[in-house]
Amino acid sequence: MQPALCRTVLAAAFLACGLLPARAEEPGDAAPAEGTLVVRRWLALDGPDTRGRVPFNRNTPFLRYLLDRAAPPPKAEEKVRGDLGEKAWRPVEAAEDGTVRDETGAWFYGAIEAPAERVFLAHLDGASALFVNGAGFVGDVYGGGFGPVPVALRKGTNHLFVAGGRGGAWGLQLEPWEEGRSPILAEDATLPDLVEGVESDCFAAVRILNPSTEWVAVPAFPSVDVRARFDGTESPPQHTLPLAMLPRGYAPLWAGKAFAFLGRSTTKKPAGPTFPFQARAWSAEGKSLGKPVDFRLDIRKPTDPRRVTFFSAMDPSVQYYAVLPPAKSDLPPERIGTVLALHGASVDAIGLPGCYSPKPDLRIVAPTNRRPFGFDWQDWGREDAYETLDQALGTFGGDPARVYLTGHSMGGHGVWHLAANDPGRWAAIAPSAGWCSFDTYGGGPRPETPLTTFWRSCDGGSRTEDLVARLVGTPIFVLHGTKDDNVPLSEAERMLDLLRKAGGKPLHHFQEGAGHWWDGDASTGVDCVDWPGIFDLFRSAPPGPQPPREARPRLRGFKRAFDNGFALVVGTKGSEEENREMLELARYHSGQWWYRANGSAAILRDTDLLATGNARARRNLVLYGNEDANAAWKAEFRAGSPLSARRGEIRLGERSWKGDGLGAVFVFPRTGEEGALVGAFASTGPRGTRLGYGLLPFVSGVGYPDYAVFGTEFLAEGDGGVLAAGWFDATWGLQPGGFVRDGGKGK
Repeated sequence: MQPALCRTVLAAAFLACGLLPARAEEPGDAAPAEGTLVVRRWLALDGPDTRGRVPFNRNTPFLRYLLDRAAPPPKAEEKVRGDLGEKAWRPVEAAEDGTVRDETGAWFYGAIEAPAERVFLAHLDGASALFVNGAGFVGDVYGGGFGPVPVALRKGTNHLFVAGGRGGAWGLQLEPWEEGRSPILAEDATLPDLVEGVESDCFAAVRILNPSTEWVAVPAFPSVDVRARFDGTESPPQHTLPLAMLPRGYAPLWAGKAFAFLGRSTTKKPAGPTFPFQARAWSAEGKSLGKPVDFRLDIRKPTDPRRVTFFSAMDPSVQYYAVLPPAKSDLPPERIGTVLALHGASVDAIGLPGCYSPKPDLRIVAPTNRRPFGFDWQDWGREDAYETLDQALGTFGGDPARVYLTGHSMGGHGVWHLAANDPGRWAAIAPSAGWCSFDTYGGGPRPETPLTTFWRSCDGGSRTEDLVARLVGTPIFVLHGTKDDNVPLSEAERMLDLLRKAGGKPLHHFQEGAGHWWDGDASTGVDCVDWPGIFDLFRSAPPGPQPPREARPRLRGFKRAFDNGFALVVGTKGSEEENREMLELARYHSGQWWYRANGSAAILRDTDLLATGNARARRNLVLYGNEDANAAWKAEFRAGSPLSARRGEIRLGERSWKGDGLGAVFVFPRTGEEGALVGAFASTGPRGTRLGYGLLPFVSGVGYPDYAVFGTEFLAEGDGGVLAAGWFDATWGLQPGGFVRDGGKGK
């Protein structure tokens, strides 16, 4: 996309940068399909609890209505008391299309009758979670249009809870699954762009789901049937999507992404602006499952911004980044610098490079943060930035000592965050309209709790302003509009003041009268990102060092488990209730990972893992349950863990807590796999497993230590329900200085 077009087409979208919601369409824009169910009468509950970016939030509605699956549903005018006072359930009515408009509700309850057991596709737009008869499913809280997830209704009355509405309106439609439909969805494909006359490896990912309540064998996987070769000839080969990460099958009602290597492309004589191909699903017997699903790859000119896909080792999955090639020049490839440009919230990465004018000596590379909102460029968003940088340098070459970092809005925060946590990697940095941290912007500081100091020590990288002294030697240019009503000018002034007090000499420009997204005549690109002073600084800055990847900031604590090709492992050796809760919680986490990280978190059964061996050696695993209910527990956790979980008991060193409502999260080395880790959502029983719905492991700004033990009390008391938390030492023994609460109910 050329800069002039960017100014006229994308400027409105970029006004939503920062932390504002942006929807593909408003709830209520689309009429329900024939046979689709909607709930017209709901009960709404304003939030009774203080909540925020802390690892253990109060959640009184979950405690009262969802922790025990047999709990009676709420009634109109029924009161719920939390730390914010007493709130009452009140009736609200949905529109005919299922849209609920309510400015203050945090929880909603409704019931729906079904004549028979059946699978539906749940389209939940504008809210974060849906609970169907107690089972949790991810929603599309940001309205990204990523597509539905399968849910099962039972015959008779079904109880639905919706949580986390955003922006005052949300909508739910339940579309019946029709037999014979392809399990491949058209929404949310991750596809590369083709480039005229340029050969490239093409990786792609498509959404796929298991619309049944049974495990489906892996041979029922899709294959990609390309109708035309990349060069326009006929008789193409068929390429199979490699799903080796799923040793035996898809979990019931699983929804995620599968990936393919489409081949090595070249489009010397493109027949049009796009290249069509199809994805078709096949059964284990070789029978076609539904009609093929059509996809298209965009064909770009060599000078255009374009998407480049790559295989990520984090999940594994296929991700993309956008790139604007350098303008034509006589510079050799090894002299070209790389500008890593970080997008704002709600902005797709492909929209950013086109807002820059091509530079003869610089390549603009825009990672995705895994999603338009993603992880605020922290946690796995930061990992994506580094992975993209490695991929771009490996694919296009360039001077690894001339790497610069810039970004707008949330991307401006990403610049501060990445640079403060890894100052030696960047030759120069330039945040535009960037905010400092979660404690200075976005609705106020993170909530204060009795263990605030400890929790923030688990996520020290989020406190960007505390790390500013590390940036004293880094060339910096700060850009901001004086009338920015999204990210206030005070955010830039705060960082400049801290830098100067620490001895730094940052440059800055405050555009008088400019808002959050603005343009003028200073450059041929969009001025609020393509500001000439930024690139003057980049060109004048001395080359930066090239630290080894091992020196980069990495995930800390329990979050380390969600890396290195991780998979989720559920137990099958517990009671029927225990097995169900483990599977449903893992499926909820898998759905969250797909939605937040554009990833694919495979779910494996313990018996399949042990019978086949791991499909990928040295990968991380995340186990659910305990050593009595999950057969992989003893086999995968390296001997000597100070923390153990069994049915009815959790032990930490010499301490023990007993009860069926206890949970723990922890990470430990994996047996026999050097460098691999095992994480755990441990529990002493079904109630303890359900506590996992109350955690925020995939939310940026929330830090977990190496281990934490907790009881059901945290849903009412927050930190008051945390029994122990701390770190392991270099030999994976208990490190002094952790938190341990005497006693502990855990009933």
